[in-house]
Amino acid sequence: MLQVDHPDRPLDPALLDAPGGFAWWYADARNPDGDGLVLILSWGLPFLPGDRSARLAGNPPLPKDRPSVNLALYRDGHPEFYTLHTLEPSRAAWVEGGGGQFGECRAHFERTGDEVALHVHIDLPIPGEVGRLQGPIVVRGPRLHGVAPEHANLVHAWTPVMGPARCTAELTRGGEPYFSFQGDGYADRNGSQVSFDDLGLDRWIWGRATVGGRALVYYLSFPDTADAKPHMILWEAGPDGAFTVTDVDHAEFEAIEFTWLGMPWWRRIVLHVGEERLLIDFMAPVDTGPFYLRLQTSVIRGTQGGFGWAEVCVPDRIDLGVHRPLVRMCVHPERGPSSMWLPLFGGPSAGRVGRLLRAWRGVAPRLGGATGA
Repeated sequence: MLQVDHPDRPLDPALLDAPGGFAWWYADARNPDGDGLVLILSWGLPFLPGDRSARLAGNPPLPKDRPSVNLALYRDGHPEFYTLHTLEPSRAAWVEGGGGQFGECRAHFERTGDEVALHVHIDLPIPGEVGRLQGPIVVRGPRLHGVAPEHANLVHAWTPVMGPARCTAELTRGGEPYFSFQGDGYADRNGSQVSFDDLGLDRWIWGRATVGGRALVYYLSFPDTADAKPHMILWEAGPDGAFTVTDVDHAEFEAIEFTWLGMPWWRRIVLHVGEERLLIDFMAPVDTGPFYLRLQTSVIRGTQGGFGWAEVCVPDRIDLGVHRPLVRMCVHPERGPSSMWLPLFGGPSAGRVGRLLRAWRGVAPRLGGATGA
């Protein structure tokens, strides 16, 4: 199961050689208008098509062989841009202290006094276009200090890396201004020595919000054995960087709904932590997959309100044969076969049909190698 680690203990680069393991850095941002972004820089992202089936067949891939960059942009609460770009192993390199080189993208952490900043330079191809998505993303917040639980055998470590943060982004598309953003930000990291399937998870719900100038993160993980209790925690940090980890006593789930692919989500979740209640209202999913949902949220704590992001994941639905072609349509490999439908699911949301038709006619790049669904 998931364990909270301390940000002063960096991820071990040996994770890259752990069969079925993974390591990734995550950042997100949002403003009151619903504009925002989500970025994942990873080795061994367990959601890539084919990975889980290989693990279950006894051939778990090495994380170092599956580097990737996943970037989603949002305007007014709606998807604006999406890419999941997989790279050749030789085109990615680990950076001590966090981050790395992922093709033409670069990421590193800068620690100065009481502040931490994640600097990312984005340079990604766009499915069906000659131009590229380029520019800086910076997430900056207070350096954390506090006491994380001690673990004798840390298997899956999840670690927020800064307190309540601010994010800026200035991205261009084909050299022209495209996405300018300022808003609340967040960053964390994940690392595991074992595969996602060995963590004992039936499903998990994760979310973060900024409320009253404080960063709140809730993690509700449900084990895959009926007699085991859910692991529910609330992580919290203030502007001074002091953080705490508290058990959630009880969670209420209200107004369940299902996506067309059968994924569950709830209009509201109420978390009881001591004498406090945290009310989390979910908006309709902005990323709807067969095993994963991403949603924008509004959060109320006492008399204060805020907003953020949430995720719902059902690991047993990852990489099912019936869903795998749908997932492949969203993946943009640097080399090798890509789906003929990629321009319809990747790149800017506007104009996808036109880019798809131009790619089919051969007047736009067919990114990847031979095509096929």
